[in-house]
Amino acid sequence: MLAEYHRGKESAVLLLVEYPTQHIAEQQLRHLQTVLPGLGQIETKVARKASLLSIVLGATSPAYAESLVKAANYETEVTWNEGSHVITDPPWVVVLSRIFMATGLFLVVAIVMGVAYGGVRILTKRFFPGKVFDRPQDIEVLQLGLGAKPIDPSDFYRR
Repeated sequence: MLAEYHRGKESAVLLLVEYPTQHIAEQQLRHLQTVLPGLGQIETKVARKASLLSIVLGATSPAYAESLVKAANYETEVTWNEGSHVITDPPWVVVLSRIFMATGLFLVVAIVMGVAYGGVRILTKRFFPGKVFDRPQDIEVLQLGLGAKPIDPSDFYRR
């Protein structure tokens, strides 16, 4: 921002430059402090507040330049726009109890299904022997031929 100020017979130009970081402002301040004295008879004053440089050019008196530099106010405000995070996970005791309950339920279902499958198989063998399960004509026995006596699949079910 650039503005010209007058108070009575005194006048000056105030230049406010804001940099992204304080470090860049410090570098620019050092550079300006080496360059501005070379301007000759123009009264200059440079000051830094955080990342804001206040540069007074052409002041009629050093006191007026100092008052303009001091009048420049710089305030920062940090805002946090993200919503607050609410923990929605249940406590670990609840999680563990739910895991054990689900595992127990799974085991009960597995046992019931196993008993049901075994019961259906036993009932089918009792009411339809040799017609659904264990039919000798449909069984193939793989033999490696290591022994002298071959295996008879029909003999397997007689024992």
